[in-house]
Amino acid sequence: MTIEPQRPRVLVADNDPATQTVVRRALQDGLAYDVVAVADGEAALAALGAARYDVVVLDVLLPKRSGFDVCRIARARPETRRLPICVLTALPEDQAKAAALAAGADDFIAKPAGLAELRLKIHLLAKRVHDGDRARETAVEMERWRREHQDLVHLLVHDMRGPLSAMTSATALLKASEDPEDREFVISVFSDATRRLTHIIDAVATRSELEASRALPLLDAVDLNRLLGEVAGELAQVFAIRDQRLELVRADGEAEVQGDRLLLHQLVSSALLNGAEFAPAGSAVVACTEVTGTEVRLSVTDGGATIPTALAATLLEGSAHGELKRQGVRVGRAHALVVLNTTATLHGGSVRLEPGETTGLRLVITLPRRDCKGTGAELADRRRCAALEMELLLARGSARVHSIEIGPRGALVERHDALTPGHVVETRFVDLPQAGCTAKVVDCTGRGVELEWVRTNGAWDSLMKQIAAGVMVPWAPVPA
Repeated sequence: MTIEPQRPRVLVADNDPATQTVVRRALQDGLAYDVVAVADGEAALAALGAARYDVVVLDVLLPKRSGFDVCRIARARPETRRLPICVLTALPEDQAKAAALAAGADDFIAKPAGLAELRLKIHLLAKRVHDGDRARETAVEMERWRREHQDLVHLLVHDMRGPLSAMTSATALLKASEDPEDREFVISVFSDATRRLTHIIDAVATRSELEASRALPLLDAVDLNRLLGEVAGELAQVFAIRDQRLELVRADGEAEVQGDRLLLHQLVSSALLNGAEFAPAGSAVVACTEVTGTEVRLSVTDGGATIPTALAATLLEGSAHGELKRQGVRVGRAHALVVLNTTATLHGGSVRLEPGETTGLRLVITLPRRDCKGTGAELADRRRCAALEMELLLARGSARVHSIEIGPRGALVERHDALTPGHVVETRFVDLPQAGCTAKVVDCTGRGVELEWVRTNGAWDSLMKQIAAGVMVPWAPVPA
């Protein structure tokens, strides 16, 4: 199936049928633009109020309302204030040009207009609209990035203040007392604080690596049962100094997953430390592993205060933490939660928080079993049948097509007249616009168009890995 591109729309207001024909032929045939023609100023204003246009071409001497009146009214309306307007007239050039620019027009073409001049000027005006939209999208994205990183700084300050305050208090006690038991206590406080600070630093480094990484190595076979035991031993003193118990309930046999061992170590450590953050003194933090047919689950349950279910989901989104903390909501080890969620997602897994009815919070991490996932090399080449609606930005407008097969290296998509071998197009998903890439058209076959990913962002890489691992096909698959 061929999907028609979203072509630029041009409104032509001229009471001369011959001029309408010339403009239509120049733009519709020469540039593949959609052209709507009207014969008077009132009809032009009505058309502008009824639909969206990329460029307006106005004759000055229109019936009912002049082109200058239409231009001034369009500039006064919020929805058409920035709409590019080109005046097309047979009036003396100097006089008409000055009046057109004074009325708010962007450009001027004298009749009789040459086709080359007409096409060039209208194309440049339409391109300005497209470039302006992209610039505004970039500005919005930069503002979102600024806010997220500002919140990140606040989160780090909050998370680091606890262990630093403990070290300050312990230092004061060390200066004031020579009791050997006090000294032993101070040593344990410093040890605990050092571990917590080290974990925060590791979390920051991990997040930076995940955001910058082009591909996630999925080569290590990791037994989650054994890894949980190792991390529990490393954190024993953290729980002891809080007067908490860490209880392990591990599944029988192996609980093997595939991924980066260091990142998975960070994931388990973050889960246990977050349980310690919420659990009150004298209570237990229970960590369990469970193996199903295709998944391995790690759950960590604390006995602290519960939170509303609606709030639980927002704790895994870094952009929400700053506002939640400003509202006085306790969110635990905020930065570590974001890293934990990102790490699980990039391994083809998921994270959820389940509040207890009266007390406690259960953190559940689900990862694909290794024998159900395949090797890293296999995942890199694996394509799956999935119908994802994609928007391709072309030199003249954009086109929407659906994928037939898609994977980490490229995709087979529906045929489209504007896609020819060698072309490079910016690509994004309609339902997931934050995932984007630059794609190259490799070949056109009877089945469709072969695309190869050239440059991708982190959201695109994450989605491709999940699709290749078979743990997420967000849209309906195309029948084989």
